[in-house]
Amino acid sequence: MGECSGHSLMFKIPALRLRKLLLGFIILTLSSLISLYSMTYYSRDYETSTRSAIVMKKIFHQKFQLMKAREAERDHTHLHWNFTLETAHTPKAKSRPLLTTTTKSTTTTTIPPPRPPKLSGNINFNLTLESRLFFRDPGRKQQRNYTHLNLPSFITVEKDEPGTSQTQIVTTKMQPELGTTQSQVPMGLDETSNKGKSARTKTILFWYIPFDDKTVAAEFINEKWTTTPNEIIIDEPYCGRCKIIYDRKYIRKSDAIVFHAIQVQDDDLPNPMTRSAAQSYVWWLAESSSTTRDTAYTGLENYFNLTMTVRRSSDIHTPYSTFQWLLKMLWSKENGQDIIKTHAVMKNVYLTPTPDIEYIEDSLPEPNKKMSLPKGVAPEIRKVLEKKNRLVAWVVSNCANTVSSELRHNYAYQLVRSGLNVDQFGNCQGMAFPVESRFDPLFYETLGKYKFYFSFENSYHCKGYITEKLWFNALYSGAVPIVFGPHPRDVAAVLPPKSYIHAEDFGSASELATYIQYLDTNATAYAEYLHWRKWIRLLDENGNYRTTNRTAKILKSYSAEERKAVAKFLKPRPSGFCKLCKRLHEPLVSHVVDDVSEWWDSSERSECFDVDRARRMMKLPVVY
Repeated sequence: MGECSGHSLMFKIPALRLRKLLLGFIILTLSSLISLYSMTYYSRDYETSTRSAIVMKKIFHQKFQLMKAREAERDHTHLHWNFTLETAHTPKAKSRPLLTTTTKSTTTTTIPPPRPPKLSGNINFNLTLESRLFFRDPGRKQQRNYTHLNLPSFITVEKDEPGTSQTQIVTTKMQPELGTTQSQVPMGLDETSNKGKSARTKTILFWYIPFDDKTVAAEFINEKWTTTPNEIIIDEPYCGRCKIIYDRKYIRKSDAIVFHAIQVQDDDLPNPMTRSAAQSYVWWLAESSSTTRDTAYTGLENYFNLTMTVRRSSDIHTPYSTFQWLLKMLWSKENGQDIIKTHAVMKNVYLTPTPDIEYIEDSLPEPNKKMSLPKGVAPEIRKVLEKKNRLVAWVVSNCANTVSSELRHNYAYQLVRSGLNVDQFGNCQGMAFPVESRFDPLFYETLGKYKFYFSFENSYHCKGYITEKLWFNALYSGAVPIVFGPHPRDVAAVLPPKSYIHAEDFGSASELATYIQYLDTNATAYAEYLHWRKWIRLLDENGNYRTTNRTAKILKSYSAEERKAVAKFLKPRPSGFCKLCKRLHEPLVSHVVDDVSEWWDSSERSECFDVDRARRMMKLPVVY
């Protein structure tokens, strides 16, 4: 009776409750199927860790098989080598949540001890581990993924800076495990240490040829380079080894793809979903924010990995030059390696023949009397002063065609009205400059006859925008730059004190004109603005600054302030494509630029875009 009544109660359960039970069972079944699918999906990504462990095991096994020991008696002890591979791995995340997994495997290989060698000591063991790293998730940023080799305590890893996109070189120093003797340590292992960067040449592909000129990139390396018909080769200690190419068919073999920002077209971009996991997309721009304000980069959110601009806040700071590179160029010129001429040869620039040099001198305005040389001046400065026979030069071709450019013409007009004598060249109501190309060494020799040069930019306070007008037209040629346009803080960050004159350090154009005229008549005061040229003697036989006994002896004669400036401005700081090359040789770190337009425009100073505000700041009249 009890059993019958139980079955009766079961059949009396309402239909609604039965439906709920069936629905719960269906949901539980679907959840199990989804979990099973997820495990199957992600299991593919674990193959990397498994393959790496197998490769390492084979390498260790082959190394020990190849060891040859000298003839001696064997004992019955055995040598145990243990290693653990631990991989923290982040697979590609599509629409699923980010999943981080860790796999760990331990392998112990036991081999008979080799015959006792005569020599003993530490051994360098070279291990090559090839693995693929998924380092970028387009939907996320700052996700760090890495492969970590966790070796036993008796193996000390000498950390390298390898290029991990293809092959990771790990150099370890092996010492015997506790309980073993020096005679049991395997001999014959490679003792060469792979310190520094990966030896593999990294490839930088330009997606667009900037300004239809394949030589432009060389102007932004800021280090020495060589060239072939189709490549530019960078191979310097501070940079690493890279080649710059322009052939799109090598896109899959390239470590970085550079996009010239002002040439970017939405319908002519590679598909980011097909790129290699170890490939970086680089947004490169050498213009100011005011020039590119009307250029929109919509639809490219989360597309680029690195920014490469004149701003110091960029991932790859790419100025037109650095002070350290400027000094190295001057050093190279003194040692018979004119880098400007190297550019001219690469660009097939027409060089002024020697017989025309006298004509160039005659085509310039009448010279002033030559500057009297102060006593006790350094030879590096004396050589520059001896050429001076004119006051101020300005080569300009953008004739107030932009709003920002109008400001510099307005300020130059105020200086002339104040009585300053200026020789103006170019298309803007001036005479033609007698040397056609700025890549002709004679261009700078001619400007070097002037005491001052107007380094007036066509933008105002746009972050980091300091061009060849200051670096080469003025400093390289030997003229003291009169700076207008860049913010005083931006200039002070890249140039030592007393190497330039900034217009904003004076209350008006009239005050600046008076000061320039004072320096024209005071050779000692003027020579102070060339004092930095003595620092060339601090460079070594390769044109680099290093702290040595020789440099320490020279620095003793410098003031504390000058020694501080030397340490700041001569310290090697890779920039431009040299820095990009260096970064490609470093371990990969995931980074995605959320919105390049937002980053470029929103962080700019307001006066860079507002010309009326800039005019008020400089106390300039409105010109109609």
